[in-house]
This record gives sequence, structure tokens and C-alpha cells, in this order.
Amino acid sequence: MLEKAYYDNIFRGTPLNDTEFWALRRAAIDSIKSIAVCEVLDKDLDDKRFLDAMCYQVETLLLNGGASAIAGSPDAQIQSESLGDYSVTTKGAAEKAPFSGFGFPVSSLAVSKLREMGLMNRWAMQERC
Repeated sequence: MLEKAYYDNIFRGTPLNDTEFWALRRAAIDSIKSIAVCEVLDKDLDDKRFLDAMCYQVETLLLNGGASAIAGSPDAQIQSESLGDYSVTTKGAAEKAPFSGFGFPVSSLAVSKLREMGLMNRWAMQERC
């Protein structure tokens, strides 16, 4: 399960105080579980890909206004997010993030990590879905 030490020291996310981190972390796990096609199992929670997906989701929620994004009314719309040489950019400020779930913004990089795990493809994980 995602801990602040992983977010700060390994993922190197945006500096957050404990209160902000834990609130966004709760929202990130709920949103990740809600968009995954296959059920997220306990064993998935410690997978590096899942931890990174949660970190990307924390960042996305933070960049979209933090608590406002959690409430489903983001203050800002993300125009880009990146990982190393890979980046996703929207065409303009008025264009919504490429993914959303139940009214909250979803990180496309988080979705890509879930895809790597097979959690976004019912056919890839037939024994689980």
C-alpha cells in the first residue's frame, strides 16, 4: 500500500504535508479501484506498478485542485503530464483530461500502469475478472 515515504523518496512526487498526502491518497485509491475493469486484489496493492499508478493519481488530483478534484469539481484542467521521455498533452485549456471517472480527473499515466497489470482488460485477466 502506498506510503508517504515511497511517494516522497522513490516516486519523488510534489511535496505535500501529511494531511494533504493522506487525503489525496485515500481519494487516489478509491478512484483507481473504481476505474479498474478487474477487481484490485490485496496482492496488487504492493506492486510497484500499482504504487506508481496511485502516485500519478495523487499528482493528478493535486494538479486539478486537490480537495476540489476529490469532490468532482476540479479547479484546473491538466494540460500535460509526463514520465521520462513520454508525455501526454491536451490541445488546450478548455479540453478535458483524456480520462475521467465518475466526475473526477484520472491520470492517463495511472491508467497505463493499470493496463500493464492487466487491470484494464477483462480478457487479459480472465481468471480474475
